[in-house]
Amino acid sequence: MKLVYINIGRSSVFESQVLSLLNYYDRKQIFEEVILLFGYQKEEDKNWLIEKNRDKLTIIFFKAHPNYIFYNHRNKKSLCQALDKIDQSFQNYFFHIRTELTSFIFKKCTKKLRIDHSKVLTDVRGASIQEVKEYYATKPFLKPFKLINYELALKDLKKDRHISAVSNSLKNHLMAAVEIDKNLIQVNPCLISDEFSY
Repeated sequence: MKLVYINIGRSSVFESQVLSLLNYYDRKQIFEEVILLFGYQKEEDKNWLIEKNRDKLTIIFFKAHPNYIFYNHRNKKSLCQALDKIDQSFQNYFFHIRTELTSFIFKKCTKKLRIDHSKVLTDVRGASIQEVKEYYATKPFLKPFKLINYELALKDLKKDRHISAVSNSLKNHLMAAVEIDKNLIQVNPCLISDEFSY
């Protein structure tokens, strides 16, 4: 089985939670191959990851656009093109999708590419709608378009067969917000590398 890990954007925990995990999988040969699909908005993020990729993971880059509803088509097109670079059959692949919004975009590609939903894990990292409502202040006039996107992504979790949440509180939140069967959600606390520090 090969792993495709899909991530859009560079967060403050990317190196400790994503790269460390994928390098661990690769070193321990848990999967035949580990492939990171990385969506970037700025060239500097792409160059940063190239520099950080000391263990030489296979990385496929794709252009990502801001997570407002009117960019969904562009993000879908870009992600589908990146997936096309991997394999046409996807018979021997498992997909780990970081965040419900990335999963929402990914699921728009699965029908066209005939990807089996039983081989997809959506990794929910937080209560995104509440976080946007409380903390998003960069462009207030665009906030409603961001919220709509997160609301659509949250509802779309009903299509998932495997969901990971970082805490029991988040699991309970998802069950209440979307009425997801509790057996579909597994709690996996955040892992961090030895190099992480505050």
